[in-house]
Amino acid sequence: MKSEIGSNFWEYDLNKKRKIKFWWESPEFNKIFLKSGRNAFKAISDNIKVNRKNILFPAYHCETESEPWYENGWKVDYYSIETDFSVNPEKLEQYILDYNPSVIVIQSYFGFEALNSKCDDVLRKYKNKGGIIIEDITQSLISNIRHTVADYYVASFRKFFAIPDGGVLISRQIINIDNIEPSNEELTQIALKAYDLKKQYFQIKNKSIKDNFRKLYLELNDLISENDKLVSMSDIGLEILNGVDAGEITERRQQNYKYLYEKLSKINFLYIPRYIEDIAICPLFLPVLISENKCREDLQKYLAQNDIYCPIIWKKSHNIEKCSLETQKIYDHILCFPIDQRYDYDDMQRIVSVLREWK
Repeated sequence: MKSEIGSNFWEYDLNKKRKIKFWWESPEFNKIFLKSGRNAFKAISDNIKVNRKNILFPAYHCETESEPWYENGWKVDYYSIETDFSVNPEKLEQYILDYNPSVIVIQSYFGFEALNSKCDDVLRKYKNKGGIIIEDITQSLISNIRHTVADYYVASFRKFFAIPDGGVLISRQIINIDNIEPSNEELTQIALKAYDLKKQYFQIKNKSIKDNFRKLYLELNDLISENDKLVSMSDIGLEILNGVDAGEITERRQQNYKYLYEKLSKINFLYIPRYIEDIAICPLFLPVLISENKCREDLQKYLAQNDIYCPIIWKKSHNIEKCSLETQKIYDHILCFPIDQRYDYDDMQRIVSVLREWK
């Protein structure tokens, strides 16, 4: 059992070699590896050629995805996401008619499919009229989820495992992007030092070590957040990526998710929107919506006091002036429980036990 559950990854291996390739590693796809997912979005927003700079985003998203478009002078509009993290195809079609975007961004959430076949039909109709579709596959990176209607795919690698940097821009089309700078060696070294210090902390529990690695993680996040230029992914990052065992990660995450789902679904102030019904699903977190008669922040603080760190994914972007009631409910009530490959049955049991004690 881990003494802490959640927060930053730290376990990595430079000696493994991955046997199974991701779908996008097929020769039919062109790829550019960059330092982050937001850097990949910047690469597209800097270089895409359209007559009208008007893009339609899901209203529930990480604002780092949309920031590069604002910075490049695009008009950004939003379509609603339902409380089960799905897209309503009729609503999507109406948003397209209302806003007439030249580009649409789609994505799945927490490893689960967000768009059904009717959504694909709507998007195909939009594409046949000259629209461009970008799919953010970050949260479905290991799940076998993708939409062939998309022109471009974008992903960040840092959400599923310990890796200093890493994002990718993928397309069947040739990707012509210049002015990509070499990787940031300082960033890589800070990340590896942070990982090693965190590992050392769990071995000897020295508070000064914890203070040091937390400072390094903050410094690392600041460097990753810099997005004023395009920067290549590091060789170390690529080496770690090439050793990731997606099968092992998926199996452990599924086991943890299913156990927590079974136990947490019986707690009356928690609503869990999605259950694993497909063996190809690799969940990112177990997301729950906290009932309105409970304070989410109080619960989050209580869990942290018990060394269980549950993030709120995400805070709503200040650029979103209004969104649907369903999407707003996600922003107001979501809390995400760690279920990743670092943890086992005993760790999940501890989460349940601590939750049952909350008043």
